[in-house]
Amino acid sequence: MAAIAENIRQAVREDRFGFSAHADQMLRERRITGWQVVAGVETAKLIRERPDATPNPVAEFEQLLADGMPVKAVWGWIKAEQAANL
Repeated sequence: MAAIAENIRQAVREDRFGFSAHADQMLRERRITGWQVVAGVETAKLIRERPDATPNPVAEFEQLLADGMPVKAVWGWIKAEQAANL
């Protein structure tokens, strides 16, 4: 498994994550609650990692929400805080 994705999954397991203002807005517009994305990250399919993304490395996941709707979730890895950010 790729390092960024595993760091993100571990941070989510340990409740070390947050939501950017952009992610929060997109979730509201699509009527998706954050817990659905968080709950699905463990079984999500890694699409790709972008270690050189700025301001933080990124892992893109494809996952299914609890209702079966497919979504793409882009998580950033904040190394200094050892935390993930949707």
